[in-house]
Amino acid sequence: MTYDSGATMAELHGAMECLMRLTKSVDAFADWWLSMDTALSGVETSLTSLKVRPQGVSQYKVESVRTRWETLGDNYKNYKLKVCDLRRPCYSS
Repeated sequence: MTYDSGATMAELHGAMECLMRLTKSVDAFADWWLSMDTALSGVETSLTSLKVRPQGVSQYKVESVRTRWETLGDNYKNYKLKVCDLRRPCYSS
């Protein structure tokens, strides 16, 4: 059995690139969910105020909450599409 240091280094380099890609993906995943959590908390706070004082709620406030909710839904749909893109393997044959 012969030892091919060039092939070993190439394999190590490929593994490092794959791990770097994974790290970036995990970072992006965590950042995205943090921003979603913040946005959802804001919508939840707005909805609570609408429930507490329903008689004094303006149509503008209702539309604002609805728009924010729809935006969150759109962002989640786009997120799911991006996650599907990440499923492709690191190494190409």
